[in-house]
Amino acid sequence: MKFIGKIIEEVFPPLLETEVPYEYKLAAEKCESWHAEQIEYNVGIYRNTTGATGKFLEVNPALVQMFGYESKEEFFTLSIADLYRDRNDRLVFNKKMLKEGSVKDEQIQLKKKHGTFFIGSVSAVVVKDNKGNVKYYDGIIEDITERLQAKEIARESERRYKTLFEHSSDGVFIINLDDNIVTVNNRGAEILGY
Repeated sequence: MKFIGKIIEEVFPPLLETEVPYEYKLAAEKCESWHAEQIEYNVGIYRNTTGATGKFLEVNPALVQMFGYESKEEFFTLSIADLYRDRNDRLVFNKKMLKEGSVKDEQIQLKKKHGTFFIGSVSAVVVKDNKGNVKYYDGIIEDITERLQAKEIARESERRYKTLFEHSSDGVFIINLDDNIVTVNNRGAEILGY
């Protein structure tokens, strides 16, 4: 946690004047070390304007790379809605942010520079001025596409195992270390006379 201040200082200097959002602390904890020229983690940190389209005010290099862009300058030419698979999702996100003041682990389908899609887990907070007017959103994005794909592969594997287990023409028994039958398939139950 000793490098949180450095991360915030280098990515968003104005944040030092306000309370550091919890999401930034989470992003910092994921990082084992901070290098001024290269971020060693895959969490994109951003600050952007509100609205149906939105514009980035600040981003870290990980976010630019996550979306497949070469530079901040190139990235800043886009509206935020351009990065959504469905531009209308930005409108929904904006309304939710204004109503609730934050989102945590919101899964959004996003679009990279060359048109490929990924699923981003977005956590963000609304930042207001002293009068309560919304100034901008601060947030983080993590590409969770591979994690979700791995979960789906595991679920499919489990479904296949269950089907094989339940429909096997052989009796299948799962026995624990105390020699107790924990699970038995239908054919196994028939063999045992049940």
